[in-house]
Amino acid sequence: MTLKVIEAYVHMAFRLGALAPAFPSSVVYCAANCAETSAGCEKSLLAVVQRLRIFADSKHFVDLPLLPGRIPERIIEYWDAEFGRRVVEEPLAGPGEATSGLREAEREPPVPTFRLARVEGPDTDFEEVRRFLLEHFDYAPGGDLLAWIPRDLPQLELDPEPGTTATGSPPLLHQIWRWMKAQDVDAGNWLMDMVARWRKLGRETSPMVFREPERFSLLPLKHPFIVAGGRFRECYYWDTYFIVRGLLVCGMWETARCCVENLLDLVEQFGFVPNGARIYYLNRTQPPLLSDMVRCIAEHAHAGWDVMTFLGRALPLLEREYNFMMEQRAVKMRAGGTLNRYHAPAAEGPRPESFYEDSKLASDCSMELLGDPRRSELFIALTAAAESGWDFSSRWLRDRRSMCSIRTQLIIPVCFNSFMLRMERNLAFLYQWYISGSRPETEKGSIFEQRLPGNEEVPNDPVTRDLLDRVQQRVSTMQKYLYVPSRDQWIDYDLEADTTTLQTVADWRQTVSSSNFFPLWSGILEHIESEQAASIARGVLQSFEESGLLQNGGVVATLVTDSGQQWDYPNAWPPVQLLLHEAFASLATQFSANEQISNRARELSLQIAIRFLRSVYQGWLRSGDLFEKYHAEKVGESGNGGEYVPQVGFGWTIGVSLALLSSVWQLDRSLLAQVWQRVSDEAT
Repeated sequence: MTLKVIEAYVHMAFRLGALAPAFPSSVVYCAANCAETSAGCEKSLLAVVQRLRIFADSKHFVDLPLLPGRIPERIIEYWDAEFGRRVVEEPLAGPGEATSGLREAEREPPVPTFRLARVEGPDTDFEEVRRFLLEHFDYAPGGDLLAWIPRDLPQLELDPEPGTTATGSPPLLHQIWRWMKAQDVDAGNWLMDMVARWRKLGRETSPMVFREPERFSLLPLKHPFIVAGGRFRECYYWDTYFIVRGLLVCGMWETARCCVENLLDLVEQFGFVPNGARIYYLNRTQPPLLSDMVRCIAEHAHAGWDVMTFLGRALPLLEREYNFMMEQRAVKMRAGGTLNRYHAPAAEGPRPESFYEDSKLASDCSMELLGDPRRSELFIALTAAAESGWDFSSRWLRDRRSMCSIRTQLIIPVCFNSFMLRMERNLAFLYQWYISGSRPETEKGSIFEQRLPGNEEVPNDPVTRDLLDRVQQRVSTMQKYLYVPSRDQWIDYDLEADTTTLQTVADWRQTVSSSNFFPLWSGILEHIESEQAASIARGVLQSFEESGLLQNGGVVATLVTDSGQQWDYPNAWPPVQLLLHEAFASLATQFSANEQISNRARELSLQIAIRFLRSVYQGWLRSGDLFEKYHAEKVGESGNGGEYVPQVGFGWTIGVSLALLSSVWQLDRSLLAQVWQRVSDEAT
């Protein structure tokens, strides 16, 4: 095996308008931005349905299956013949009152952004299109997936004796549950409810999708999986990592393995993991966390399971994903070195699942004319931001406020490069495991320590040596371009200004983001000389403590308060809490010999976990729900902002909460006990 770029392994993200040969249904769900139909782009079925706001959520339509016997090409022909030549442009109007389903004809039609030419008869334009949809599409999304109950779901209510392993109840989860139940009945019920929700979120691909793929926008997956919930009906890339972490706390290794195998299958098919398992997501990926998932599965494997066979399959696929990132998402920096950015050069127009929102933004920004290069760049920037998982955030906005100034593809993000560093470290670890035939020691004192400057010891195999060289190169490049000593943070880099974004804003607080501390999660300081690393660690700890990011309900995404975007203040997102909890916990371990650094890092790690758990628990006590995101200031309240209604469910909230509970339980359960009692009292 080699890490050189092999041409056959390099896949580009796909232009959605060119998917028809492989995915016939794309002419229905994706072809809205290029002349794929005789009616033209702006008169296509997708464009008209989305602009008329037939559904309140733009994602609703692109998830609708075609009715049995319907052929995508014929549907488009019928549409062109009946409606295509009757579309008349009008000035953009407000969205009016959208309906939530096809069968709500009695509601007042919305104010359209443009209309169909009137025909004889009493029907409105809205009703004409609605009738067409009823003739050719299923009445609601979701028919492409079936409910699935994981076979390894824990049965906590069996209450096995301590130290035993009753069916489905791993000792650690059982111990935590027994303790929580003893502390407070509601706390025990909360944990039981979170574990039970895996049952509600389990899905498998309907056999119909395999038999008649042309009727669906879904990318069929061979294995069952866990979804996020709400409007997020299908499998998503980076959500799956946080779901897997929670599944493993529950001892649901087999379910976790199925989730990871699906993502490996997608890399095998496309050369990268799409944003989600829909054809309209094939023009972008998401944060590359698959190597972490593979490592989790290998490290938690049952005794006797063939880890080597699993790694033998997974490593070449991780290599393909890595090559994709280094070919399609890499930037050679002007003064030397290579870093990565989120990008979507294959994006041709509005995202199909957010077509109305993207089109309206283009009009609001005076970019409505087809062929306007600013319009094309806008859609690339929006799609790239969706690829980041931070859709949307002031981090991608030139002025930190207006979406018209979005330029995601011109930012070198700290988060992406932290994930790439983590990926390179994981690949080195997993290759050494596979080549040696046994699991390497943990990082400290093992292969990573050997690559510190001046240390001549290197592994024997060339693949691991190459990867460790890449690790060291990325660390050096990140320190050169992203680390700002005056602020003791890593800060996003502006390619246009050729400097960090710190130099492009009026107020430095606009650059303070939770992602500025992600390099700690990636272990960046393990690759820096010890005295310098200790100095950086002290500065970074103080910087975080004084940043204002840690609020009563957890770590807020950024300090920007007036953007209206969901990945800004005041929202505390579950992934951020887990990454920063583990970042400071690993820092405490790395500097265990330095009591000052270790104690401060450990305290921050615990506070992040406890404050967020407190918010999730109180939110559950009040509403019975688990939110996609939380309000960082108002403990127990849902977050807000963004282009869709806040969701409940929720896959990564369950996963992160379980992972944090497990971690704090093992680090300092007495502290958790004290805080839990306080939470219970306050909630009451």
